[in-house]
Amino acid sequence: MHANHVSLGKATVLVLLVLSLFCGPVAANQADAREVMTEWIAAQQETEAVEVSFVQDRRLRGLRKPMRSTGTFWLVKSGNMRWQIGDPPKTIAIYTDETVTVIRPSKGEYKQRQLVATEEGSETERMFLQTGLPTSLEQFEKFASVEGLTEVAVNPALTGVVLKLKDRKAASAVDRLVLYIDQKRQMLAGYEIAFRDKSEVITQFSKIAKKASIPADTFTEDVSGLKQVEWKK
Repeated sequence: MHANHVSLGKATVLVLLVLSLFCGPVAANQADAREVMTEWIAAQQETEAVEVSFVQDRRLRGLRKPMRSTGTFWLVKSGNMRWQIGDPPKTIAIYTDETVTVIRPSKGEYKQRQLVATEEGSETERMFLQTGLPTSLEQFEKFASVEGLTEVAVNPALTGVVLKLKDRKAASAVDRLVLYIDQKRQMLAGYEIAFRDKSEVITQFSKIAKKASIPADTFTEDVSGLKQVEWKK
């Protein structure tokens, strides 16, 4: 269904989705969802790092077709992450213990800020990085609570786990967050985020490579020739 085509049928589906998040069915399968997450987390205990290729569809209001992009991210258990989209990369985001750097090579600019422990948003980002390869459900739930199960429309073979973000600012913008779990392989296969402005991002992992380590220079990028711009809150 196209993003700019608002119909009674679509409205009904949206109402049902919202109700499914807050009524009996999700509450009833919350225990099942926690079990799915516990099993997935247990299967990650020997994983030190991953390299993931993905396909991302952004569905925006007013556009008939989603905007499709491809990208890659690298994540290590220590918390460092590099995420880039486009080939060549249009946007690069690098997270380390203390700093977030976002680079837009085609514009010749970058922005950077510190992760400040006393700021709620920064603390949530730290938790996200620490739970990318979580060691326990308790650790993961510092970032988001597990609410229940749902079907995955783009791939019914996957199991959808509905989450609720702990960060208030992030939660105020997000209407629905679902992780796609491949229970047969016990791997994360993607995720979907529906925003309150009715836009949606669906990310599906096309290739997942578990690694013993990732070169440290993956999490650095030379910005000496780029213009630094203000990080707007």
